[in-house]
Amino acid sequence: MRTGLLAASVVAVVVAVSGLLLAGGSGSSSPSTSRESGTSAETNTVDIKDFKYEPQTVEIKAGTKISFTNEDTAKHTATSKPQGAFDSGDLAKGQTKPVAFKKPGAFKYYCVYHAFMTGTVKVVK
Repeated sequence: MRTGLLAASVVAVVVAVSGLLLAGGSGSSSPSTSRESGTSAETNTVDIKDFKYEPQTVEIKAGTKISFTNEDTAKHTATSKPQGAFDSGDLAKGQTKPVAFKKPGAFKYYCVYHAFMTGTVKVVK
C-alpha cells in the first residue's frame, strides 16, 4: 500500500514539474507546442484517461494554452485534423504537453494510435 502511494506521489510531482517546465508562450499566430516562457496566457487541461479526452470539447479564448496530460498506461497523442495545426507527439503515462492556441477557430484532434479517440478545441476571440 505504501509503495503504491509513494509511486503515485512521485508521478504526481513529476507531472506537475513537467507541466511547469513545459508551459510557455509562442510568437506564432497558430496553435503551437512552443516551450518558450514569458507570457501570462491562461492554461486549461485536457486529461487523457480511459481512452478518452476529458473534456472532449473545450472552448477557450485566443491566446490560451491547453495542457494535454496522459493518465493512461497506453501511449496517446493529441493530433489535429487536418494535420499541421498541432501535434502533441507521443505522450507516455504521466507526460504533459502544452499547446498554445493563438487564432480563433475549431480545431478537431484525435489520437494517432486510437483513432476512435477524438476531441475539439473551440477558440473564440
